[in-house]
Amino acid sequence: MRNQYFVLLFLFLFSCDGGKKILPKSTGSVNEIIVVVSDALWEKYPGKAVKEIFAKDYPGLQQSEPIFNIIRIKPSDFTTIFKTHQNIILISENGEEGKKNNFWASPQIVVGLQWNTESDKTQLIEKCKNYAAIFYQNHLQKVTEKISQSNNTKNNNFGIDVKIPSEYTIVFDSENLFWTTYNPQKSDLIKQILIFRINVNELNFQENLIIKVDSVLEKTLKGKGEDNFVQIEKRFPIEISDNTYRGLWKMENEFMGGPFLMKIYKSKSGNVIVSIGIVFAPGEAKKRFMVEMDALL
Repeated sequence: MRNQYFVLLFLFLFSCDGGKKILPKSTGSVNEIIVVVSDALWEKYPGKAVKEIFAKDYPGLQQSEPIFNIIRIKPSDFTTIFKTHQNIILISENGEEGKKNNFWASPQIVVGLQWNTESDKTQLIEKCKNYAAIFYQNHLQKVTEKISQSNNTKNNNFGIDVKIPSEYTIVFDSENLFWTTYNPQKSDLIKQILIFRINVNELNFQENLIIKVDSVLEKTLKGKGEDNFVQIEKRFPIEISDNTYRGLWKMENEFMGGPFLMKIYKSKSGNVIVSIGIVFAPGEAKKRFMVEMDALL
């Protein structure tokens, strides 16, 4: 009877338009996803697909941190307290598929997925990837909105939109380099943002790009001595998606390092504009800082 109720609820959710109604404020973290699915389906391919796509490691980090924290709920346990969560996925054998915004709460994203004996594994994976991108963009938007409440509006010389939180200090601002930092005295946390313009040969573009970026980092981000400077860590794979690069940096001849996130833009003049954020946060989880960098850059 409870499973029949879940199917009816599922069909109702994706057949109505929601209408105009007063909704409670959504609960939970934007970094979490409630997955409502029966034991039978969770133990089959849908459970594997959810873990593989939504709970996979955030790219470019040395330690394992999932992109989303998954909270799996049985249909019989899907009570009102869970229906107000910001992110919900409903998996059913016979339910409708699709996405609804602000159904039980606001802001909220509710996704419906179907899995039965006729379902295709490849199609399910592609749907999960699509919805994972939607949830992640929503996460970025929430971080951006929070940053925008206290950010400094700063026009840089490179024509790209980079948000600078008020707690950052601008170190250098010229036609060739913009550099801002967060480096409080009573904390080990350091965050750096640099924007600069370089010439990159299209032949062996990726290799030449990293060489040119290293050259700028060597001249800019120094350690205690002349032989201490930041470089991209070559022993760790760089994750590349579209024009976004994720990986690790290191301080030459010094025991310092951490993750970086870099975005590139090709200008009409043929130059490449680079915006890069690096984080030093010893002993802390790093994903939240890199999501912030993704939102800032």
